[in-house]
Formats: sequence, structure tokens, C-alpha cells
Amino acid sequence: MHTLGLCLLFKDKNALFLLDEPEIHFNPDWRSKLISQIRDCFASSHRKTIREMLITTHTPFLISDSEPEIGV
Repeated sequence: MHTLGLCLLFKDKNALFLLDEPEIHFNPDWRSKLISQIRDCFASSHRKTIREMLITTHTPFLISDSEPEIGV
């Protein structure tokens, strides 16, 4: 919840998020939905806003749910 709250708080600001195993205490269902929830938090923000996220994890759920996006 803390991570999603920070994403919402800074969704309209240029930001760099460094997350070290944010899913460590989640059950498997929550782990598989974390990246989608973070992406949804940023979906309604301004197009000119730059947000980068670096996540370290051992969970394959986060990696399989992630999609590389290239800004234009």
C-alpha cells in the first residue's frame, strides 16, 4: 500500500522510484497484480511527466507482468 500511495502522490511529478523487493510480504495473488496496479496509478497522469522505476526482486511474477515501454 505504501508503494501505491507514493505512486499516486507523485504521479504528476518527475520522479525516480527505487523499490527493493516491494512484494516481499505479499501473497501470490497480490504479487502478480503489483505492476499492473502501479501502471494504473500512472495511467491518468500528464504525458509530459517523466517517471522511472527501478525494482529489484526475486519474484518471477513481477518480471512476467512487466512490459518494457519506450517513450517518444
